[in-house]
Amino acid sequence: MTMRGQLVLVTGAGRSGTSTVTGALARLGFAVPQPVIRASEANPRGFYESWWPVRFHNTILSRAALAKSDGQPDVADLVDAEVRATDVEKLQTWLGEQFDGVDRVVVKDPRAAVLTGLWADAAARVGVDIGYVAMLRHPSEVIGSRAAYYEPGAAPSLAQASRIATAWLSHNLTLEQRTRDQSRAFVQYADLLADWRATLGALGEVLGLRLDALADEAVAADVDAFVEPSLRRHRPTWEGIDLPRSLRVVVEDAWSALTRLSGSVSRDRAAEDDLDEIAARFARLYAEAEALTSHRTATRVETSLRRDRAEGFHEETPNPADDARAAEEPAPAGSLVGRLRRRIRRGRSS
Repeated sequence: MTMRGQLVLVTGAGRSGTSTVTGALARLGFAVPQPVIRASEANPRGFYESWWPVRFHNTILSRAALAKSDGQPDVADLVDAEVRATDVEKLQTWLGEQFDGVDRVVVKDPRAAVLTGLWADAAARVGVDIGYVAMLRHPSEVIGSRAAYYEPGAAPSLAQASRIATAWLSHNLTLEQRTRDQSRAFVQYADLLADWRATLGALGEVLGLRLDALADEAVAADVDAFVEPSLRRHRPTWEGIDLPRSLRVVVEDAWSALTRLSGSVSRDRAAEDDLDEIAARFARLYAEAEALTSHRTATRVETSLRRDRAEGFHEETPNPADDARAAEEPAPAGSLVGRLRRRIRRGRSS
């Protein structure tokens, strides 16, 4: 089948330079679907983020009860379970409209990192080649940038830094694993700012993009004015960032392996093997943290229940019908879960 155009999907962890590379590609002749999210103090030069994909992705993530930047290791599997045939059809229709009279389109949304399969299916139906641009920025910079613009404060808290770091890990590891059989290019944000011509030239070579406008002096001057080192307001340092050492080690190892895929390289078997091992370590670390948190929560609830009993609080007679409505199977009347559910119900009715 003769392909009708080229689609570039720009994604990766938020605050990794996705807006900058998309804006540069727009100046080199790629169409950005309108309307787009307006520029703001967080991104004064523009997000280059089309509204339709943002709403589309948010709908699927909400259906899966996931945060927009979810750090769970299996986030992509959780999303896949909620993707419907109608989602592919909606994306296919929208993509077809974007290629009406246009043969090169760039779409940017960090959320797409966990939905690459959906985009590949829709692009194949429309008959366009799809290439993925994965933006890479040192995790300490991402934490500093996100905390400064989205969660302002003197310094990111332990909880903030951990949440951003796990989201960075989850999105980048998922994106790398799920695009191994696709056309993809990993781009370091620092490289893009230092020498956008060489960086975009390598990107075009890896993805097979037509970037003839690189030779146009007027176009190059426009990109020069758009891409400049001053855009990089945060530097790669862990100073002032409170992050568990075990998590920081995994994040640094992932960064080291991911950067081996940047530039003119899109596949590296040794790096991919390392990233698989890092993903397994991340999953174990996350599970251990969950187990500790669950224990702490259960202990607090149990302490609260004991205090209530000491103060003369009497539980009502259990109602199996209520428990059946609260879960697929009723919890034993004397269990912690059953007691907690009844307390919640009493709170709602009081």
